Amino acid sequence: VDYVVKIDKVGDPDRIGSGATRFTKDPKELKIAKMVNDVIVNSPYFKEGFSFQTGTGGAALAVTRFLRQAMIDNNITASFTCGGTTSPIVKLLEEGLVKKVMDVQDFDKGAASSMKSNPGQIEIDGSWYADPDNKGAMVDQLDIAILSALEIDTDFNVNVLTGSNGEIRGAVGGHQDAGTAKMTIISAPLTRGRIATIVPAVNSVTTPGSSIDVVVTEVGVAVNPARKDLIEAFKNVPSIPLISIEELQQRAEKIVGKPEKIEYTDRTVALVEYRDGTLIDEIKSKTNLILFIDEIHTLIGKGESLDFANMFKPALDRGDIKVIGATTTEEYERYILRDKAFVRRFQKIDVAEPTRDENVEILIGTLPKIEKRTGAKLMYSSYVQRKIMEFITDITSEYKRIYEIGSRYPDVSLTIVQQAFSNALFDNRKEVNIMDVKNAIINSKNIYEDVKKKSEPIFNTMFSDQLADYNASNDVYEKLGEDI
Repeated sequence: VDYVVKIDKVGDPDRIGSGATRFTKDPKELKIAKMVNDVIVNSPYFKEGFSFQTGTGGAALAVTRFLRQAMIDNNITASFTCGGTTSPIVKLLEEGLVKKVMDVQDFDKGAASSMKSNPGQIEIDGSWYADPDNKGAMVDQLDIAILSALEIDTDFNVNVLTGSNGEIRGAVGGHQDAGTAKMTIISAPLTRGRIATIVPAVNSVTTPGSSIDVVVTEVGVAVNPARKDLIEAFKNVPSIPLISIEELQQRAEKIVGKPEKIEYTDRTVALVEYRDGTLIDEIKSKTNLILFIDEIHTLIGKGESLDFANMFKPALDRGDIKVIGATTTEEYERYILRDKAFVRRFQKIDVAEPTRDENVEILIGTLPKIEKRTGAKLMYSSYVQRKIMEFITDITSEYKRIYEIGSRYPDVSLTIVQQAFSNALFDNRKEVNIMDVKNAIINSKNIYEDVKKKSEPIFNTMFSDQLADYNASNDVYEKLGEDI
């Protein structure tokens, strides 16, 4: 420990509700949420005393809103909800629409505050919630569970562990536990950016298809063929467009194309356990990996003990790993040059700052990777996308950016592009619009303020059509949000 810093408080609890526990404004997610609600209402489980569990994402919270209205309209109350608790769930309890909230964790300030004052909100531990050896586990009594997924395949297997690139992205959490409900619903968009959600085979199985009953996307609802009772219940409901899981997969593939096959080695890097402890899958390491280390000079220690640079040397000598490192000229000369043994294991390549035209091409070439990583998409044609990248490049040219920050092409312009995507994701949107780009430029710390003021009228003129479309659509989305 180098320092102990005393501060007034850690974080702001009022801001907890600004991320995963905010209602979505995304029209696609609202459509999915409405369809999930229709599936619930038209199922045989929607009756007095039913039980349910929803997630915490923006779409799941929207389901809670729709379900609340359906319960009021049909004069139905739920016996209990369980799982992670949010303010909308607490509201159902306070309104008498839910008799008990079996609370294993709280996701926002409202839920946490209610715990101390509301006797109907009962704190339970992990065993009471989902232990497969606990005969009173709440998940075993659930009627309906609504879950999300990274991937769903045509056998209804669900993956929440590994991304489309085969790398481990998250943890199992309570996904398998809630999958034991009488009707388990997966709500997910057909595609995320340029990545298909419905696929021929998942990269890894988290929850087996035998546990999944319904998959809801914005284009239709797929019911597990084993659940003939649900197919019969939904077949004449106009608001539930039934479609096979195979057709959903084909539609997704038509939109994004076939991804390149991931090559794996025989080396196992992780085992996937089911909730009862049995192994249901194993995750293999990928082949042809190249390790990229940003700020590689930080590997060099002070020479007093074994540092990371020394740990890498044997593996580099054997060719077990391939490494590309990045650093500045100043830090290379200051830190790396003093370790001659480390230096001779690398080839030094000086990378000059790109020109204006090269920077535009870098931004355009990097855009699909940003879209794939974030799951969001810049919602304009390639022509408009190029105009946006040219404007960002021009406004971050040498004499318009703040020298003290030390940013150069392409870093300074890439930061603005990435901030535009962050603006969209912060609002639970999967489409990046022109206002996200404009706000990213206005809030940039890398550009002189007078440059921003002079460039804003130019931006408004250059992208007048896109700004007009944004203003028109934003009015519609806000009205839709108010209606629910």
